[in-house]
Amino acid sequence: MKLRFFILGLLICTNSMAASNTSFEEEYHSHLEKFYTAQAQRDTFIKKNANKNLTSAQRKKLDSIECTYMQSELQYNEFLIARFKEYKTFMKKSGRELANDKELIKMDIDSLKEEINSPHGKCK
Repeated sequence: MKLRFFILGLLICTNSMAASNTSFEEEYHSHLEKFYTAQAQRDTFIKKNANKNLTSAQRKKLDSIECTYMQSELQYNEFLIARFKEYKTFMKKSGRELANDKELIKMDIDSLKEEINSPHGKCK
């Protein structure tokens, strides 16, 4: 009887951990996709307008794109910090090494917040 309860408890724990990992991976990929999309949009605009004097409207468009890029990077980094233990596990399981440690990511977050909230920044 005790063995049945133990096995049942183990199965419940295993299933909830698997569900939580799937949830983490889905959220991770969602944040990463938003970040890459914003980055690609920014790169495309810059390539298209390289060596050109931007009009006021084009400058506003670029500022808007860069603001979106910084905000998506901030959201991605905040997600990593909030779920850092799961992030480390996911990276190890994927056979990849962590590119940054927690403190470097926190420094990036602080820098991005400062840039986003700056009165002279792109996100006015």
